[in-house]
Amino acid sequence: MCRLAVERFAKASDNALILTDINLSTLETTVAKLNLLASRISTKQLDLFDRTALLEAIKGAALVVLGAGHYTRTSEPVLTACLEAKVPYLDFDDDVESTQAALALHERAKAEGVPCYIGCGASPGMSNVMVLDVTAELDTVDSIDICWSVSDGKGKTSKAVLDT
Repeated sequence: MCRLAVERFAKASDNALILTDINLSTLETTVAKLNLLASRISTKQLDLFDRTALLEAIKGAALVVLGAGHYTRTSEPVLTACLEAKVPYLDFDDDVESTQAALALHERAKAEGVPCYIGCGASPGMSNVMVLDVTAELDTVDSIDICWSVSDGKGKTSKAVLDT
C-alpha cells in the first residue's frame, strides 16, 4: 500500500518526498522501483518511537503519511507529534483500537487547525468509498458484507488467510 502511495504522490506533484523507516534497505528497494521519480525522493533512517527524532523529521513537512504498522503501536506517537508540530497527517490504519483512538483526537486536531486523515487504506478507506458508490445505485440497502482474499502476489493464498 505504501509503495503505491509513494508512487502516486510522486506522480501527482513536483514536491520532494522524504521517506523514513528504521530499515533503510526497505526504503532503497522502494525508491529503486520508482525509476525516474527516484530523483525527487530521499530516504532517512528514523525510529518513530524516538520522539525528538520524529519531531525533527516531520518539522516543516506539508504532509506526514504513516504507513508503518502495527498501527496499534505506531499511530499514537506519529499522530500526536503531527498535532504538536502542526503538520497534516494521513494514515492507512486498519486496526480498530488505534483508529478509534485517532478519531478521539478529532476535536484537538480541529482546534489546532491540523487536518488528519485517518484510515485511508483498503479497509477502512477504499472499502468505505466502494460501499458508498454501490449504495448510491440501489433503492434500499439492508446490509453489506465485504469480503476479500489476500495472496502473496504470486497467486497463492496463504493458509493463515484461509483460516481467518
